[in-house]
Amino acid sequence: MKKISFMAGCSLLLMVSCVSNSNYESSAKSDNPLLQTFNTPFGVPPFDKIKPGDFPSAFEEAMKQENMEIDSITKCT
Repeated sequence: MKKISFMAGCSLLLMVSCVSNSNYESSAKSDNPLLQTFNTPFGVPPFDKIKPGDFPSAFEEAMKQENMEIDSITKCT
């Protein structure tokens, strides 16, 4: 179970870190620490501030932004 949780967390971090700055700034207004700029050494998430309830909205936002990126790529011919 710990391995699955770790992999899910890593996947989330990859999705959130791949977001373009223009889309990311609109999300940074949220109080969710996963959707804010990580002002920590080495840019790692502030694990002490993350709560289990922060993950669903972070997943939704990351998927929304990735879908927007995919749409922009598919519209280019």
